[in-house]
Amino acid sequence: MLLISLLGGALLEWSSNSLSIVSRVSKALDRQILQENGLQFAKGINPAEQPSGRDVVGNVEFTWESQAITPLVQQSRHIDKKVVYLVALYKLNVTVHDRNNGLQEQIDIKQFGFKKFREVNIL
Repeated sequence: MLLISLLGGALLEWSSNSLSIVSRVSKALDRQILQENGLQFAKGINPAEQPSGRDVVGNVEFTWESQAITPLVQQSRHIDKKVVYLVALYKLNVTVHDRNNGLQEQIDIKQFGFKKFREVNIL
């Protein structure tokens, strides 16, 4: 009987530890998914045109702020006409908040931003 009690206690402790580990792994995966969602969302932000903002996609809320870390410079692309852009490198801070489970992640990246400055037709 003592052996069965000891074995039962050991199994109970092992299952408790296993559940704790599964819970921690699940939270770590949720945080990683939030970070990946934040990075994907940040790719669509043009900090020169929208230096700060807020957007909600499903149950996930994204807020961002940006700050230029280089001066604006003029750059152009040639296709059928010459378009001149103002371009700068920005520090972009994105906060991702999952409303379902309350998790929140902060992402800091550097990203280029641009604004159309003027067009000049080329003959």
